[in-house]
Amino acid sequence: MHSVNFYSFRVLTHKGSRASKKLNDLGLSNKKTAYELFVDYFTLYKNTPIEFGVSKTKISLEQHTKLHFDNTKKIIYGYIKVGKYGESSEIKDV
Repeated sequence: MHSVNFYSFRVLTHKGSRASKKLNDLGLSNKKTAYELFVDYFTLYKNTPIEFGVSKTKISLEQHTKLHFDNTKKIIYGYIKVGKYGESSEIKDV
């Protein structure tokens, strides 16, 4: 299993932007934290796969059955399925 630390990611505020911001310094009007943004994003794709056309990658959250959201520690952990278009085998567990 791979561990990903989202606090080290930076976010572009709009397409073509050269300036990026740290997740906790997004300056959004709704004052959401990085954890809340990811919970909302994962909830949006709970029943449909996330698809990245450029890399031909598909991610399945399997209705959150293998994801755990720890609201006290602000941690998301668990397993997701990741695969590429055109692979003959099933999507793999990560």
